[in-house]
Amino acid sequence: MDIISAIPVLREEPSYIAMLQYFKEGKLPKLHCVWPSGERTEMQTRGTSAENDAAYKRMMVHVCREGVRQKMKDLGKIEHGEACYTINVEAEQGDDMPMVKMGEIKACHKAEMQQSGIFGLSGCIRQFWQHPSHLETSGYILGPQWMEWNVMHGVEHFFFYARPSRVEEYQLNMQLLKPFLEQGLVTIIEMDSSVDHDDREDVMLEVNDCLYRAKGKSDWLMPTIEPDEYLVFGNKTGTNFLKEIRAQADPTTHSLSFGRFNFRHPSDLRKALQIQSTSREGTLAPLCPKYIARTAKVHALFNHWATSWDHDAQSVGVPQQGLVGFHYRLNVFEKAKIEFDPRISKEVYDLEAKIHERFGMAFQQVCENIKSYMVSFYSSGLTRRATMDFQEKQFASRFSTWIETFNRQAMNEVVPFVLSPPKAHPSAADEN
Repeated sequence: MDIISAIPVLREEPSYIAMLQYFKEGKLPKLHCVWPSGERTEMQTRGTSAENDAAYKRMMVHVCREGVRQKMKDLGKIEHGEACYTINVEAEQGDDMPMVKMGEIKACHKAEMQQSGIFGLSGCIRQFWQHPSHLETSGYILGPQWMEWNVMHGVEHFFFYARPSRVEEYQLNMQLLKPFLEQGLVTIIEMDSSVDHDDREDVMLEVNDCLYRAKGKSDWLMPTIEPDEYLVFGNKTGTNFLKEIRAQADPTTHSLSFGRFNFRHPSDLRKALQIQSTSREGTLAPLCPKYIARTAKVHALFNHWATSWDHDAQSVGVPQQGLVGFHYRLNVFEKAKIEFDPRISKEVYDLEAKIHERFGMAFQQVCENIKSYMVSFYSSGLTRRATMDFQEKQFASRFSTWIETFNRQAMNEVVPFVLSPPKAHPSAADEN
């Protein structure tokens, strides 16, 4: 079946196991789950080509719902601190033909997560990385300050996707995450190093795995907001993000999409926080928007929009005066028409104080403490950054008309507007 991840979801009714599979065109066989009790339930698959015409479907999700005779909460077995659930998957062959066993699936999660409360807003994070020659993209510098900024504004939890096989990189990540872990703000999900995917596949696996780990645990999710992207709601400072999100969404909203302003990097990222920069381009970047998702209403995700959602739900675009991303990505040498925007720079001192409280030292000292690590080993950060930048420009060129329409509405509208994802699904040849 080529299942690449299986996640138990116990807080939705009924409970189920979500099984992720990379997207495939065409008709799928009817699949059934066989529970330990012998009870059989038919699977539902989301994110298929027949479901809608959203572009860039990358993941399908097979949903195996619990039976009526025995509930999932009674079936879990504790293994190394995790609650695990095992089922068999069978496929129909046709009328009067026996079922064919497709395989056994085990789905596990951290047992203590089921005991915690429901988070209002959470985020997904990839393992931080860097290249010594490009500190402006160093996750070791950008990540902790970005996390602290989000905690300051009401983000309650992060699902962190770690790569233990990248040993030195992983160790430094754990060092930087330690004060967040001690407060229970982070759940670590360790990726299987034996499975070799390209970076594009990795991103989609992590994003969709994160969605299902957040379902039933977090109302809203920032699935693809990166450590150089900061949410800004209007002209206010000290905002609570969840309160602002709820003000922009109505009961039918499955996601909120927003444009981004490109900002210059501070002159020295080891001495100045990202939000100290006040220089940005005057118009929204000609790139696909990012989004915040309501976990109960979306079922498969791409980097820039949902690809599966409840039939009675819709995506909403938010005008930039209501929500925009500050994207710190411009170098001083890049030519750009620059405007002054000091909105969140007013919170520099508050953020510095919170970092000092979290780490027991100033931000600049945190950077000094990891300086030796930052030049002592090579990570694949430069390659990964270049790959993602190239892909984002590819998306922008393919959907330039859609992006122009979105940006025009985001710049000119005063109330949220209905937004459908682009429909032109690229062929496999377009991917290369």
